[in-house]
Amino acid sequence: MANITVIDGNDLISTSRTTINTNFSNLNTDKQEGSALDDDATFAANSATKYPSQRATKLYVDTGGNVNASETTKGIVEEASDAEVTAGTATGATGAKLFVTPAKLATRLSSGATKVTTFTGNGTWTKATGAIAIEVICIGSGGGGGGGGAVVQASANPATGGCGGGGGAIKRIVIDASKTGATETITVGAGGAGGAAVSHTNEGTGTNGNQGVDGAVSSFGAFIIAEGGILGLGGGAIAGALNKAGGNGGGFLTSATASAGLGGLGVSNANGTSAEYGGGAGAGAHGVGTAVYVGGSSIYGAGGGGSGGGANSTGVGVAGGAGGISGSYAVGGGAAGGAIDTVGTVGQSNTTSKKGYAGGGGGGGGGRVGTGTNPGTGGAGGVAGGGGGGGGGAANNSTGLLTSGAGGAGGRGEVTVIEYF
Repeated sequence: MANITVIDGNDLISTSRTTINTNFSNLNTDKQEGSALDDDATFAANSATKYPSQRATKLYVDTGGNVNASETTKGIVEEASDAEVTAGTATGATGAKLFVTPAKLATRLSSGATKVTTFTGNGTWTKATGAIAIEVICIGSGGGGGGGGAVVQASANPATGGCGGGGGAIKRIVIDASKTGATETITVGAGGAGGAAVSHTNEGTGTNGNQGVDGAVSSFGAFIIAEGGILGLGGGAIAGALNKAGGNGGGFLTSATASAGLGGLGVSNANGTSAEYGGGAGAGAHGVGTAVYVGGSSIYGAGGGGSGGGANSTGVGVAGGAGGISGSYAVGGGAAGGAIDTVGTVGQSNTTSKKGYAGGGGGGGGGRVGTGTNPGTGGAGGVAGGGGGGGGGAANNSTGLLTSGAGGAGGRGEVTVIEYF
């Protein structure tokens, strides 16, 4: 702004006139035109042509002198778009920190946005953009049931059915999404194979059944592992090898009592024990050939397989035992055992189980009498993780080739990944 010159009392009239004219010229130059002033509603973008007081306002500085807001300082913010909220963006296009309105937050919370991916075989999981938490549910695969024994002219020993395979355990974890990698390796356990059938022709002797194959673990990276069920032993046909224990459930114990997170223990001459998160144990075999046992169940894990039916020294066959079930602590209750000379029923799948994840154990195959045409194969374990049923034992009082029932295969494992946004 130009200076205003003061007229001195000793100045000449001509000098004073010149000073006055100069002062008026300066004032005219410095005057503020109304057209150069904007109010709050019409503040223009070309602030460089405005007065310094208005150019200062154009910096978007709040009354506290702050520019962009932070967690401890008030200032300028920008409302986040839906895309920015999903992506987890911190700063908007203007450079200001983003905020989410209560209405938008309520909408997203009520929507409960999730993404569910289920793996039924090995693979690679890729994390979705914007995921904030990851829930993983792993189920180990079921153990295979044992095949039944076979005796020709069973005057001395009966033939017992194969033992049921143990059910797979279930494990569950919730992970902060920032703790996982962009991808994680998924391993899904394959179901254990059932024990093969045996044939026998020598009179007065027998052949013990073949055992099944253990189930396998299912896992999500290095974060969580669910154990598979243990194999069922083959049925007996030789003295001293008649009483057999069923397969332990996944995550099995060292005693017959199950507890949280652990599987049931297989016991000879008994039903399989039940579990909570571990798999139910497979049913054991009985030495006299005429008793049959059911598989253990699990509240959350998979059920164990039922034992195969046997045949006693007089050639009387017995039906197979039922498999255990997922969603219950009571033994049995799952797939029915086969009638005499009949295959066991396939275990319950996780689409129909009470808890919706693990499967039930397969039913044991029916015992064989004489040279019947049906093998009395054990029922396969249901997906996911059901133990296979034991194969039926075979015995007669005549001569000729006699074949037992094979054990049922264990159900495959499964990994389910739920992403929360």
